[in-house]
Amino acid sequence: MEDKVFPSPAVAGLMQKFVVESRQHTDTKNTLTDEQFTTNRKAQAEIAGSKANPYFVVVDPRTGEKIDTFRLTGSFTEWEGLWQRWLEGVLAKTGRGK
Repeated sequence: MEDKVFPSPAVAGLMQKFVVESRQHTDTKNTLTDEQFTTNRKAQAEIAGSKANPYFVVVDPRTGEKIDTFRLTGSFTEWEGLWQRWLEGVLAKTGRGK
């Protein structure tokens, strides 16, 4: 997603204008301590309600309420279109957009 979908012209404009991105990697420990990894997994379960990866959550920054979620499925060739349609739906739901 980070390498192909987010930078694509159809998606990048929407994300740059309307999205404040925050990432919480929960699929590998990499440089995290056991405690940090456990904390991240717990937060993922609380915020997303899922342990699936990748899993995206849009949260209203004013209220902290979950607006929508997105579970990436299908072939990587479909991801850009799936993400763009989902993001446009979120923006419409929140009264934002083009």
